[in-house]
Amino acid sequence: MVNPKRTVRVYLQRPGLDAEKRLISSLPRDKLLEHSAEFAAFLESWPVDDESQREIVLPEGSPSALQHVFGIIKAHRGRQGLYINLKDLTIPQKLAVWNACQLLDIRPKDALKAVGNNLAWVISHAKTTPEIMRATYDCTIMFKDSKDKDQSKLWHSMIHQYVWDLIHGKFEEQEEEALIDTYSPYSELAAAIDAKYDELKAKYKVFHANREENHRRRANRRIRRTYERRDAARERVIEEVAAGVRPMSERLREAVLARERVPS
Repeated sequence: MVNPKRTVRVYLQRPGLDAEKRLISSLPRDKLLEHSAEFAAFLESWPVDDESQREIVLPEGSPSALQHVFGIIKAHRGRQGLYINLKDLTIPQKLAVWNACQLLDIRPKDALKAVGNNLAWVISHAKTTPEIMRATYDCTIMFKDSKDKDQSKLWHSMIHQYVWDLIHGKFEEQEEEALIDTYSPYSELAAAIDAKYDELKAKYKVFHANREENHRRRANRRIRRTYERRDAARERVIEEVAAGVRPMSERLREAVLARERVPS
């Protein structure tokens, strides 16, 4: 039977040489075990003499994002599925929350997947800024080569969107310079952007070549249909003149007489 009085105090190690740590949250152990596979595995693998009060120090993560996720877990009453709310957060803040969810291995998996799907859509429809690029790098770099596409897709979504907009001339000169300054110090990001640029630029050339060919074909079809409609209309008029239902004109006289001379 789960003891609801057992709690876990979660700290975050502050960067630097000192050993100072920051309290992020204190929440019921049973809720933490239910919604964080990472914590469940750790707490069950590393028991202590007094399990009523556990203290865990996380080595990394965004304090505000972790507090956001722990707050949702703590408030969850179980009447509905766990939902990580991203409303009113900027894209960099959403990325930090997604990163926190990955580090904690939030469960059920549907809750984790929903955060990723939301962010993938937002990133693929947003104009890339230095803030979005830097946050994507910081929050997804460790997952970029993951075989789990739900973990790697945000890295690839941002790069694809940035390069697509770059090829299509969506950035002003100052915007482009700021983005170059942002990714240049990161070799992995710069290499990924260069590779994506080569890939999309080649597809872009093929796309435009195909589009121009399609335009020519459509134009030729329109011209051909115009002539065909004109010839068909002229033929109807000739038939009507020959049948006596339309008066003769000098423009059509030769064609009508030639029609009448053709033996039946």
